[in-house]
Amino acid sequence: MNTRVAASNRLVAWLSVILACAPSATAAAGIYDRALSDMAQIEQSPYVRVLPAGRSPDGRPLRAIVVTDFFSPSQSKARVMICAGQHGDEPNPIVGLTSFLRDLVNRKDARKVLKDCVLIVVPIVNPDGAAANRRTNAAGADVNRDWMKLATEEARFVDTLVSQWHPHVILDLHEWRQRTSVPGDEIEVFSPRAGGSQLQRALALRVGRTAGLTMLQCHGDRQDLLHRRFSSEGYASYLIETACDRPPQEKHAIYRAALYSAVEAISEASSGTRSILSPGSDRYDPVVVAGFLTPKSAPRIVASKGMPVLAAAMSALGFVVLARMARKRERKPCVRYRIRALRRGYDPDPARLSPFSVQAQTTTESYQSVEPDDGAAVFRLPPERINTGPCRQKQTRLMSP
Repeated sequence: MNTRVAASNRLVAWLSVILACAPSATAAAGIYDRALSDMAQIEQSPYVRVLPAGRSPDGRPLRAIVVTDFFSPSQSKARVMICAGQHGDEPNPIVGLTSFLRDLVNRKDARKVLKDCVLIVVPIVNPDGAAANRRTNAAGADVNRDWMKLATEEARFVDTLVSQWHPHVILDLHEWRQRTSVPGDEIEVFSPRAGGSQLQRALALRVGRTAGLTMLQCHGDRQDLLHRRFSSEGYASYLIETACDRPPQEKHAIYRAALYSAVEAISEASSGTRSILSPGSDRYDPVVVAGFLTPKSAPRIVASKGMPVLAAAMSALGFVVLARMARKRERKPCVRYRIRALRRGYDPDPARLSPFSVQAQTTTESYQSVEPDDGAAVFRLPPERINTGPCRQKQTRLMSP
């Protein structure tokens, strides 16, 4: 009797976990509609450019956008591709990604990274599945098992983007639907090549420490998953998962933290480090995507009737500033000469100096970048500083008696 009770209790526990991890079809449809609304608002930002869309089997658009600071040079920027929603019954990666994008384009402190980075984002790879709360697409195919055959429209769409942009890093966002034997909050690294595996692990560790993810390193011949297929082709590609029993708000926070960490890390890395990390990115041709990196509208100066008056006022202000600077030089004609003399170790004739005493204050700044030949230390967290750099005089003040 006790054995039957224990077995029934275990069954109830498992069913409760499954129900907690599986959102209803109505809830999933609401999340899909909200994601479309959020993306429509995000696409209005001047930091976003919409790429040509594909079509799903049911005719829904396959959306992709570029996010960057279009007014800063794009030649040396890092390129990061982010995908979510391959499995339509995993809505939280989509919500976490749209939340990350909303912060990125609306917050001034978050936008700083866009000066050094280009994001290529596919927010919902499988829109038919997301709208129906179904793992597969409308044709019944699992998109994340089709990256070798490319039989689905969704996989071919993303594959075309990779061949155009050749990103330095690819991030594929998922969530577990049931308990697993591996840690639920994880970042998986697939390293079929030895050259870049050290850097790939270093970047995964930095992201994992920031977002609370366990790094899993995978080996094997199965390469039909997105991150494994592109890892085998020389790209730094990662799978990010969250545990099924974690609340949605915590999941979204994990996705945001992981994305911020990865984008900042690759933006800080040198071009040589990026090349070692992701050799496939060396095939990038800026001419192919040049049309997508131009700003939506360049800043213009519109002439008006008040422009002559403003120009005259600015000229008068400039004359006033120059006149004051000239008077200061007349009052202190020899101060600069004495500063140079004091730094050389002797004092010139006091009779030649104006009645100002000079006091020089120096502060010491010591720093040296930490990046060995292979660039592995560039992804350390926190970044290390070695106090062996040169000292320099930082400030010189003139003090009246």
